Amino acid sequence: RYYGVAHPSQPNYLALTSGSTQGVASDATVTVHATNLVDQLEAHGKSWKAYMQSLSSRGNANKLAPSVGGYARKHNPFVSYADIQRNPARMARIVDFSQLATDLRSDTVPDFAWITPDLCHDMHGITSSRPNDPCSNPRLLVAQGDTFLRTTVDEIMHSRAWSGNSVIFIAWDESNFNDQSGCCNANPGGGHVLTLVISRNERTPRSSNAPYNHYSLLA
Repeated sequence: RYYGVAHPSQPNYLALTSGSTQGVASDATVTVHATNLVDQLEAHGKSWKAYMQSLSSRGNANKLAPSVGGYARKHNPFVSYADIQRNPARMARIVDFSQLATDLRSDTVPDFAWITPDLCHDMHGITSSRPNDPCSNPRLLVAQGDTFLRTTVDEIMHSRAWSGNSVIFIAWDESNFNDQSGCCNANPGGGHVLTLVISRNERTPRSSNAPYNHYSLLA
């Protein structure tokens, strides 16, 4: 019983990192002045990094770009917060996903790591005129997303970073647009989605029937 808080994508990402959609109701490029998760992490002396797949594709060096290749800024909430946008040290912690493999090998993964797959690997897809394009064919798209997720989780769980009280949270931002269901003071919401929690210390499989949404996960 886990739900997104809104449609389309971007408000869900802001909700998950700041506790509010900040009045944003679209995927348009925005700059938001709001206290966010990064402020809280740094205030408590916790390191962080955001790994964005395809951010550096096609030679892109502009982290504020609306899109490039399969990268979509609407799925990267960090660059839309003013106090991150205007801080070079913080912007340096938003990196291409390829950096994750290096950090895992060198055991330099931060306390908090955020990963966003690109549109070819998050089951979202890209419009294409080619019927067998794996980024636009629904059947291939889901299989490709599954493979990305399995490979990434395996890499993390077989690294030295997977230690102590490590936890992996796997969340979908929203359901399809005809699903407006929600919960917990966000109804209508972003629809019913799946969220998985993999804990290094808790090995007993279980599920919860309590209602949750992105605000619950942030809390």
